[in-house]
Amino acid sequence: MGEFLAYSIKVSACLVMFYIFYKLLLSRTTLHTLNRFTLLTLVGTSLMLPLLHVTLDSKAQALAAGTVAIDQLLAIAMPPAEEAFKVNAIHLVIIAYLIGVAAFTLKMAVSYIGIYRKMRNADETVTAGDGTNIYIFNDGTPPFSWFRNIVISREDWLANREAIITHETAHVRRLHSMDILLCNILTTVQWFNPASWLLKAELQDVHEYEADEAVLDSGVNATAYQMLLVRKAVGDRLFAMANNLSKDSLKKRITMMKTKKTNRWECVKVSVALPLAAVAVVAFANPEVEKMEASIVNHSETLVHAASTQMLGESQAETQLAIAPEASEAVAMDAQQQDDDKAYDVVEQMPQFPGGMKALMEYLNKSIIYPAEAEKKSEEGRVVVAFVVDRDGSITNTSIRKSVSPSLDKEALRVVNAMPKWQPGMLKGKPVRVEFFLPVAFQLGKSEKKTTFNITLDKGCSKGSPLIVIDGKPISETKYKSLEDIKPDNIKEITILKNEDATAKYGEEGKNGVIVITIKEK
Repeated sequence: MGEFLAYSIKVSACLVMFYIFYKLLLSRTTLHTLNRFTLLTLVGTSLMLPLLHVTLDSKAQALAAGTVAIDQLLAIAMPPAEEAFKVNAIHLVIIAYLIGVAAFTLKMAVSYIGIYRKMRNADETVTAGDGTNIYIFNDGTPPFSWFRNIVISREDWLANREAIITHETAHVRRLHSMDILLCNILTTVQWFNPASWLLKAELQDVHEYEADEAVLDSGVNATAYQMLLVRKAVGDRLFAMANNLSKDSLKKRITMMKTKKTNRWECVKVSVALPLAAVAVVAFANPEVEKMEASIVNHSETLVHAASTQMLGESQAETQLAIAPEASEAVAMDAQQQDDDKAYDVVEQMPQFPGGMKALMEYLNKSIIYPAEAEKKSEEGRVVVAFVVDRDGSITNTSIRKSVSPSLDKEALRVVNAMPKWQPGMLKGKPVRVEFFLPVAFQLGKSEKKTTFNITLDKGCSKGSPLIVIDGKPISETKYKSLEDIKPDNIKEITILKNEDATAKYGEEGKNGVIVITIKEK
């Protein structure tokens, strides 16, 4: 749920940006078919862009091919102690969002059920030559269409049949109802975003422009047709979910009929959307945006966990009341078996790689081989591997939680599966299964050849060792004597510089590489 909410927020930002683009550049043109295609494309693009992921690493942050994102690894491998659940603002936002989605889903379902119930109670049904069903009502039902169905009153059927049926048939043939259905689904999950409603309104206007154009092209007198629209506009909108002759856009429709045809060269304005899409992709790759997304996901998971725990607790209490005394021992044994198979997130003593975090880093740097296929395709990214450290320390249940490409995923899984046995996690003095998430960042170096960079982390700046810089100062000028004096929890970021990147910034002292460490602010 957290991932979907974060995704929905990104979609919302895209919709706002694209709506402004469309409103300023295209909404007043008479290129109705192009505008319809553009609106649908912009909506589809808004749904796709948040799924793209790029890495914005500067030269100073470039790692050797197949290294591990150290700061991310420390954060995931050493999770904070579990705290009591407290409702905060993000939890309230998530709850409000879910309530809104449920309410608008119910409203949409009721509306569509009403449409089909209305058609089922028609006083007369006529099937047109193209298979369209026309439902005629003796009351003053305003005309509308829904997929291959047209609803019309007896009065309109007798007096205004040609214009109205031509108008609604244009909606049917151009599949406008499909557009409306998709937009209704979009506004249901984006109910909080005005841009989603505004884009839907713009698309409905384009539908009406296309249908009006079809009526005028059929030979219907323009003045008579416009007067018909004015008369019909006084009616109520009974079915806002369908295509109907409404008064909401009457002025715009009549104005559009009188507007001079737009030069087709105006279609080049659509190309402006391309750099806007690129801006969105780059913005979503910003570290601050990723932190926000991670925060939403984390709070969502705590909310779901708290809710499920509460429900599970009530269920277990009810079950215990129904258990006969003689069956209690069997139930306890079954519960114990389930606990033995459980993989914990946090335990009293977390599992540890043989030799600690430093040894894990060295193992990964030595073991990972950049796949030739990925290097040829210039594939980069961060693969997140999930695995369970079993009670005997063995690695089991490996899986990809965040994929980049088949070749990079395969290499990440290979290295994780080949890890030696860990020291198992302990809970109440007994070894237990613990789940871990390991992010592995694959990044190509500047040259096509694979480079290696062996780092000695034991001492400061002796010959052959890298220069260690902490908060902008060499380690010798700080309170730390070696890396062992720095607690992992206090590290905000670690950056590794090598070759010309190191010497360009730190001169001769950086010839053996530089490890730049940023400490968290207290």
